[in-house]
Amino acid sequence: KALKKDRAKMVSSAFNSRSSLLSGAHKLLSEGNGYADAFNFLTVYISTAEMPMFADKKIAETDTLMSTAGYLALFAINKIDESTIENKNDKVIAFATYAAKNPDFAEMAISNLANAWRDKGDTVKFLDCLKEGFTQFPKQEWFSRQMADYYINSGKIAEGITALDALLAVDPQSYIAN
Repeated sequence: KALKKDRAKMVSSAFNSRSSLLSGAHKLLSEGNGYADAFNFLTVYISTAEMPMFADKKIAETDTLMSTAGYLALFAINKIDESTIENKNDKVIAFATYAAKNPDFAEMAISNLANAWRDKGDTVKFLDCLKEGFTQFPKQEWFSRQMADYYINSGKIAEGITALDALLAVDPQSYIAN
């Protein structure tokens, strides 16, 4: 009985300390150094959503700062030497999934998701992200250009032209049009 009570106190203390991870990461990123440390803080902050000891907290559903943590983690991960990050694409996917839930971060998050899926070799999810990005941000040329490049390089010229035509339909003044 005492052990159960002690465990509950420790879990509560750990949960209450989570916000320090986000604050510390933000401070490091604001100072323009310590990207690796900030990344580590954010990784722990985000991973708590999957920890069994916090299951009753439903962190992924209730923590309104998860999208901010995801965004900051993407920022940090893109500043770190890629060779030092184990399973980088899996981490980008996890972070971007949270970041994409915030409209302010969605464009950047979806492009990071697309690149991670492409780098993992999952062209279906890569294209799904590009289509989602184009749907949400039709005037952002990156999504349609990536789609067109993929299709054209895969020998699917008609699909590539269709992707470019879709961009021109929503933005006749696009760079592609000139």
